[in-house]
Amino acid sequence: MEIDTEIVNALYDTVDFFRKELLKDKRIKKYIQNLENCESLDDYNFFLMFYVNECIDKKGGIQILYKKLVNKKVNKLKINQFIYSALKLEYKTRHKLWSFNELDELNIPIELMGDKSSNYKFF
Repeated sequence: MEIDTEIVNALYDTVDFFRKELLKDKRIKKYIQNLENCESLDDYNFFLMFYVNECIDKKGGIQILYKKLVNKKVNKLKINQFIYSALKLEYKTRHKLWSFNELDELNIPIELMGDKSSNYKFF
């Protein structure tokens, strides 16, 4: 998922605080170190997506995320596009609804594909 630079900059302090708090717990730190998609304990992109997913999963989290971005003077259209993309990605991940193009673009193993989301038929 491509994230606008303005949003990345607006969330930097929050994500950095989130990362530091997570890494205080030795069990969580060890777990994160063993994840394939986390390059290091300073991998900002990993912790940004982790933070956004936590916001999506928690009741009222999206509203908190939205208000945080609005307070940082991020363009509301960019905020809406960002939240829509994050929700769509979370939905597709949860329900394993990937198109063949997404499998290719996002390097998702075909084993993780549930129902296909494209309606193409071959002869």
